[in-house]
Formats: sequence, C-alpha cells, structure tokens
Amino acid sequence: MTDLRFAIRQLKRSPGFTIVAVTTLALGIGGSSAVFSIVKNVLLSPLPYEEPSQLVSLFQANPGEAITQAPVALPNFKDWEEDAEMMDGLAAWPLFSFSGLLMTGDGEPRELETGYVSGDFFRVLGVRPSLGRVMSREDDVEGNNRVIVLSDAMWRDRFGADSNVVGQSVTLDEQPFLVIGVAPRTLALPNPNIDVWAPLSLIDSTRISHQYRFVRWLVTIGRLDEDVSIEQAAAGMTTVASRLEAAFSQNEGWTDVTVVPLREELVGDTSSILWVLLGTMGLVLAISSTNVASLLLARATGRERELAVRNALGAGTSRLVKQLLVESVVLSFVGGTVGVILAFVGLDWMISLAGDRLPRAGEIRMDAWALGFAAALSILTGLAFGTLPAWWAAHRDAQAGLKEGARGSASGRIQWLRGALVASELAVAVTVVVAAGLLINSLSRLYSTDPGFDRENLHVLEFVIPTTYYPERSDYRAFYEQMLTRVASVPGVQSVGATHGLPGRGSGEGTGFEVPSRPSPDGEGYETLWRSISWNYFQAMGIRVIAGREFERADRSGSSHVAVINRSLAERLFPNDDAVGQFLDMGVDVEIVGVVGDVKHRGLRTDAEDVVYRPMLQHSRIGVGLVVRSAMPGTQILSSVRDAIRELNPNQPFTRMSSMQDVMGETVSQTRFVTTLLGLFAALGLALAAVGVYGVISYTVTQRKREIGIRMAFGARATDILRAVVGGGTRLSLIGLTIGAFGALASTRVLESQLFGVSANDPVTFVAVLLVLLVVATAASVIPALRAARMDPAVVLKEE
Repeated sequence: MTDLRFAIRQLKRSPGFTIVAVTTLALGIGGSSAVFSIVKNVLLSPLPYEEPSQLVSLFQANPGEAITQAPVALPNFKDWEEDAEMMDGLAAWPLFSFSGLLMTGDGEPRELETGYVSGDFFRVLGVRPSLGRVMSREDDVEGNNRVIVLSDAMWRDRFGADSNVVGQSVTLDEQPFLVIGVAPRTLALPNPNIDVWAPLSLIDSTRISHQYRFVRWLVTIGRLDEDVSIEQAAAGMTTVASRLEAAFSQNEGWTDVTVVPLREELVGDTSSILWVLLGTMGLVLAISSTNVASLLLARATGRERELAVRNALGAGTSRLVKQLLVESVVLSFVGGTVGVILAFVGLDWMISLAGDRLPRAGEIRMDAWALGFAAALSILTGLAFGTLPAWWAAHRDAQAGLKEGARGSASGRIQWLRGALVASELAVAVTVVVAAGLLINSLSRLYSTDPGFDRENLHVLEFVIPTTYYPERSDYRAFYEQMLTRVASVPGVQSVGATHGLPGRGSGEGTGFEVPSRPSPDGEGYETLWRSISWNYFQAMGIRVIAGREFERADRSGSSHVAVINRSLAERLFPNDDAVGQFLDMGVDVEIVGVVGDVKHRGLRTDAEDVVYRPMLQHSRIGVGLVVRSAMPGTQILSSVRDAIRELNPNQPFTRMSSMQDVMGETVSQTRFVTTLLGLFAALGLALAAVGVYGVISYTVTQRKREIGIRMAFGARATDILRAVVGGGTRLSLIGLTIGAFGALASTRVLESQLFGVSANDPVTFVAVLLVLLVVATAASVIPALRAARMDPAVVLKEE
C-alpha cells in the first residue's frame, strides 16, 4: 500500500507524462478489448442453443462434379427426415428470401421478415418459447399451417409485450393466422431480423418448383444423436443419399452428404478476418506499450539521482525494482480503465460498421470475459513495459548516479535501449501500415471496377408483389405493366426498368437449355443464370446493347418467345457466328433478339457471369427490383415513385429504398469493414511510432546539450547540428523500417483472401508505405533538431 500511494503521488506530480501514457495505453487496451469481444462472441462462444456441439449443417454433394456443399431439394429433405439414422432430427429453411407475410391495417402496410422453417426447426435447435409453444411437424402440413411464432422484438414493438397475445388471431396476407408463441431473444436463425416464424409448407409451388429433386433450395441443419460423431453421421447420411440416387433419376450423381458443425458454417470465412484484426490490434498495443516503456525509461533516468539517494539510504535493488513495477502497473490500470470505456463505445461502432456481414452480431457485448481480458491485459502490459526501467534500476551504478545526477547524464547503454525500442516500434508499424495500405489499394480498385452498367443517378426500390391481391400470373403481369407506365410519368424520372434479380443481390436463379444449332460437347445441354426484366431495363441501367435490340412492350405473353443474352455467353455459344437470330431450346423455342454487355451480378469482387434475359411480360416473378434513373435526390424521387405505386395498390409494401451505389457497395462491405478498422489501427500505430521517434530524439538532444553547446562554441553551424540530429533519427528509422519490411513480407500473406487486383507483396504499396513512414519519422526528428540548432552555447555552458 505504501508503494501504491507513492506511485499515485509520483503520477500526480507529472500530469503531462501521466496523460500521454494513459492515453497511449487506453487506445491500445481499449481497441484490443473491443476486438477480443467480437472474436470471443463470434468464434469462441458456443451457439446459444441446447447442446450446441451436437448441431450440424448438412449439404448434398456430387463427387463427379466436385460439388461438396449444395442446398437440399425438398423431396430429398423429407426422405432424409424419415430415414436419417444417427440424427435426432432435421430442420430446414429456404436458402434465399421469399416474400414475407403481409400485415395491413394499422398504419403503413408492412411485409414482415418471415422465417419459413420446417416443423422440427425449434426442436432441433432446442429452443424453448418465452410464451406459448413453438411449431411442430404437425403444424407444417397443409390445412394446419396458418400459425406463427413471434420474435421477441415483434412481440414488444407491435403487440406491446402483451402476454395475452398467444392464442389470438392476426390477419396476414388477408388470412387469419394463430399466434402460438413468442421466441426467445437469442434466436437469430434463419437471420437476426426475423419478425415471425411460419411453416415451410406455406411456400407453395407457384413460388418455386419444389416438387423436383433437382431444385436444391433448402438450408438444412440437424442434431446428432448422443455419442455420434460428425464422421459417423456423414457416413450414415451418405448411405441414405446413395439409396435415393438409385431410386430417383433426378438424383443422379448426388450420392454423398457433407456434414459440418453448425457454428463453423455460420461463421464462414469471417474467422480468419477476425483473427487478423485481433493480431493487428495486438501489434498496435505492442507499439503503445513500447512507447510507454520508452517514456518510463526516460523518466527513470531523469530520476537517477533520486534512486541513488534512496539506495544510499538503505533501499535495496529489489525494493527499487518493486517500486518501479508498481508505478507501471498503476499506470496501466488507469489506462486499462479508460480503455474499457473506449471499448464500450468502439464496440458498437465496429458492429454497425460491419452491418449484416458479421455473424452472431446480436450476441456481441462487453461481458465479464471481455472485462477480464482488459484487466489481464492491463497487468501484463504494465509488467511488460515496466520491466525495462526496473532492469535498468537493478543494473545502474549508484555511485555514478550520485556523482552525475546533478547533470542528469545517461549512459550509452540507456541511449541504445531507447533507440532499440523505437526501431522495434517502427518495424511493427511497417507491418500494420503495409496491411492497411494493401487493403486500401484493394478497396480502391474494387470501387473503380466497372460493374457493367452506369451506377450514377440510379435509384432502387425493392418489393414483392403480394399474391394475395394478384393470385394469377396474368394479374401481376398486368400490375407490372400499369406500374411501369405510371412510374415513367412521375416528374423527374428519366427512365425506369424492373428485374426480379438486381445486380449485387446474389446469383439468382439458374436455368438449363439446349442450342439446336450447336449441341453441347457433353450432350447434357448448357446451364446459365437467367433474369426476368422489363422493357427499357437496359436503357435505365445503362447496359450497352451490342447487337440486335432490347425488349419491347410487345414482347409479352402470347407473342413469340424471345431472349437477350450477354456478350460472354454469345462468345461461348457462337464464337464464329452472329448470336442474333439463333434459337435456344428452353422447353420452348426462344429466339435471341439481342446481345448486351456483361454485368457483375454477384458483386464487384466477382467476374461477370453468363446470363439469359427474358421479358417480364412472358416470364415473370413476384420479386421486383425497380430501377429509376433520375438526377433528383434519391429520397425525393423514390418517395414520389412509391406514392405513384400506392395509387395502384394502397396496400403494396416496400422492402428497401436505396441507390445502386449502395447496393453494389454492400457486396464489398466485408472488405470495407476490415479496411476501415485496419486503416484506423495503422493510423494509430503510425502516430504512436512518430511520437516514439520524437521522444527519443528530443531526449537525446536534452542529454547532449553540453556536447552541442561545446560544438557550437568551437564553430559548428546550426545547419551542422540540424543535419547531425535529423541524420541520427533517420538512421534509427531506416533500421526499424528495414526490419519491418521483411516482417511485412512474411505476414501480409494472411490477407490474400481479402485482396482484389493487388498481390500480398505488391511492391508499389510497400515502397509507398516505407517512404511515408520514413518521411513521418524524419519529420518527427526535425522539431527537436530545430530546438538543438537554436541553442545559445553561452547559456548552455553557463547552465552546465
């Protein structure tokens, strides 16, 4: 306690030093604690379900085509449910989004985020309701399936947390649905934004041809029987798949089943990214600790006379070492406390920055583990950066301290130690800044990538046409036509088009076809993506028509079947012929009437894919991505467009309003998240390294005042002093940068999966980063060098 009180008094006596050291440590400890919270909750914590280690994901596999993880067809899933041995139950939900249940009545019509799940979904996860009951397999049957389970958020926001809601009937899709229960807050599947869970059987065959075994569209999970390993389960399920392949020709080749832990599947490739972020923040913490160690070492040498006097009065070496370590641990604990406050704020910002790309985001919080991590980090860093000053205290010459204390000189060994600390700071900073530079370069290339259309002044309104109001295809085709005509007349709209699958929203649906004039080499036909689009879609999107024409309003049901294909598909199918006028066999003969440019449908990171476009009035879907080109602000023009559509159907709900820039930006959100954080960490590391260089050079100048004064008295010019001081700082920096360059070459390979258009050892980035760091380090040397050059030798020698 005596040591503790003395340490606090010492820190109070040096408020400037204390504030700088505490701030430096708080940034390092706070950032590390925030990233640790994400890593711990996303990667290390068990899933919030009963016996989570028994939960697995299951996929159909086709060894002949090297497909290991494909979604499951509904008929196969039903057979799996009946025949799966070693499994204590299976559950499934759609891989892609279907239109949610429509709630009308009070206020704005709302399409509920609906999780369509199989009957055993809740039992397999081991989820117990907060109120009422959950669904069972009996509910997932035609005639019994007008039931819903509310999410905790929906129950609180829409029903005011009324416990009597269970058993009530609510009107959705103009039909009565029975509320049977309320799910716990921890349930975040199929996604964390679910409003209600409903039976999978509500998705009828008009929305997807789910009666076919080649239509694979279900995400499937299961619970292992006790004492059954994943390998045993995979072997058992593969036996079932082989049996189904022999029984049904549509399953030809699909003989295997892949089984992986559910947590591993949910986390995906986020694991490597988060470990990189934690490691990078650890490097920044090392830089901040090194900085504080350098400050403490300078402070200890400045207290050399004090320590020598205390030693002469009976304080042994161990006593002095303990005192210095207590001071460093107190400093780190104060820094850690401030760091925890910063971590609370920073964690929320990091989660919001990641958006929907961070799995299990709803479970992330600064819990007891994170606080314990911060406390342990505070102790360890305190001991780490306090060791060097303590070591110096144990090995110093007490008699020399009494003789030289008045002059405050430091030994060459201390100078060498501080120089080594700063060189190591710069070496670590190189690794962090190079990693950030590579990602910034990569992100810049992503944003400048041509997606195949003009993103400027392009606005998007996404919604689903409610089949409640338009039960037949002819009905919602008529709505399409009226809607596009009405929106085109809205003031400010330059052009408008529609598609059921916007670029940036995933691959969408695939289709198979034959080319009568050019049979496929393997005789099994061709496969490609397809998009249902309106007339004027290419004009609105700014997609170039290379040959032929785009669709016209006359291309509708009852007229000749037509298609437009993209350039890469035309080159693949008709390398030496004109594609326009050729025919595709898609169950009916479809004439190719145009060829358009390639579009990156899956996002900016991917290559353009082959696509067949079909007219919306011939081949429609209820999902709509309405694209509006206008120079007016997005919010203003989309509000006008929404009002125009509501004139046709007052109960039409809307899913999203955004710009096409934002839609494509979402496809690189993970890279943006990593780049932003690494860029922030790099800026922090760079600033700390610059402070370290400044501190060492400034301290060196202070210690060499007498020498500099003598040199100037014997005729040294100010420029000579300036060159000598800056040169010393530059030499020190070059040593650290050289070591750091080799370290960066070895460590940046872990970023390869996140880079686009740039290699992990890109020479331009390396050279640019090294030059920037050299300039920053040299600039940090200039200020103390100028101070040295302006010394008055008479004043300095008089002081000495």
